[in-house]
Amino acid sequence: MATYGFCENKCKNEVYTKKETQEQLAGLAAQKSNKSTCQYFTEEQWAGSWKDGNLYRKIVEVTVPTTSANGTSVTGTTTIASDIKYAFIEFSNVILNNGQQYPIPYTSSEGSSIKANITADKELQITNSSTTFNEKTAYFSILYTKTTD
Repeated sequence: MATYGFCENKCKNEVYTKKETQEQLAGLAAQKSNKSTCQYFTEEQWAGSWKDGNLYRKIVEVTVPTTSANGTSVTGTTTIASDIKYAFIEFSNVILNNGQQYPIPYTSSEGSSIKANITADKELQITNSSTTFNEKTAYFSILYTKTTD
């Protein structure tokens, strides 16, 4: 979650003066009008601070692995980055050819599904058991910390 400057110079428990609050709100308004601060990137971007270091975000685009039949699970993995300490899936979806989007995880009324998780090796793992999602593009917003921070 972006801080928009509110937490960069003060601790959460400190009180802002009226002037500081006005300055922060003016900065927030300027950032909202600047579309570049509201974009997500496939390259690593600093996203804030975590309890023991920096927090980064990147969008990971993957092709969903192909299952031979509904109900038959297949799994594929994708490397997020080489030096990850902790990783979290912020949000994700898969897009069909007609533009329809489904959130991940998703389970159909027939019971076939698509889901994702971060493995112990810090890879993004996708499990698909629905032919609907075969070879479709899925997008994941990943937040993570690094072992090098």
